Order: sequence, then C-alpha cells, then structure tokens
Amino acid sequence: ITSPVVAHSSLGGYSVSFTGGALTTHTVSATSVNTDLYLDGKDYVAVPQTWINIPVNLGNLGATTASTITVTLTKPSDVSLRSFTPDATCLGNTCTWTLSAANLAFLGAGKVSFQASLPPSAMGTEYLLNLNISSPETDGVPANNALQIRLVSAAPYFLPVVAKE
Repeated sequence: ITSPVVAHSSLGGYSVSFTGGALTTHTVSATSVNTDLYLDGKDYVAVPQTWINIPVNLGNLGATTASTITVTLTKPSDVSLRSFTPDATCLGNTCTWTLSAANLAFLGAGKVSFQASLPPSAMGTEYLLNLNISSPETDGVPANNALQIRLVSAAPYFLPVVAKE
C-alpha cells in the first residue's frame, strides 16, 4: 500500500487516495463538505483533594476549515478546576475556551487541558464533566461534538511495612 495522498478538488472537497495491493487506486471522500469537529478524552480515578491533569484532544475530520472554535466544559459545583491551557473563561460551573487562532483545517488537531480536584467527602462518588465543541460552520457529524469525562473518587491505601526478624 502506498502512502495516502490528500487532494483538494475543484468543488471544494477533499479526497484521500492510496494504491492497494493489486495496484488499484482507492479514493475515499472526506466525511462531508462541512466541518466534522470532535472531542476525545478518557475517564480518571482521582484521590479527593489531589489535582489531576486532564487533557482533551480536539480535531476536524470535515472538508471545511473550522474558524473560531469554542469548547465548553460544564462541571458539578463541588469539583474544583484550575490551570487551563490555553486560558479559559469560567462563569459559575461552566468554563469556555475560545480558540480563534486554532483554525482547524481538514485533519487538523489540537488540545485543551485543565486540572481538576474532587471534594474531601467524595469517597466512592462519580462526577461527570461535560464538554462540547462548536464553530460557526455547519458540522456534518454533530454526534461526536460532545464528550463526557468521568471522575471516580478513590482512597489512597498505604500498606504497612512489616520487618521480618
């Protein structure tokens, strides 16, 4: 299989072409002529009152460049957040990143990150962080614009060291 080639068509779309095992050229069109923004992250187990780093990947699989990108994060009131990269604006339980310089083109990618801490009484509790990504352009696949990150609290256990005589 040859390396894929990304081509821009005269109609404003993109295609990805490669040559397979039988020297047949395959062309796969981009998902749509719209943007296709997405968010990707994972769940965490956290010790209460300990700060954990949470990165969130974002990107565009659509053929249209996303101009101003907005990522919103809604949190439970007893979860603390800090250290936003890039800077975010928070009001109440919602924090917002406005990524005007990001301009995600076809297959473009980026990241936002922050730190979270759970309250001391959180033992055995699950907290949900809800994130959403948007831009002024029409999104061809809005189903992947939302992400839910689960923070599950756990206690640190320390095993005693027993010396053998």
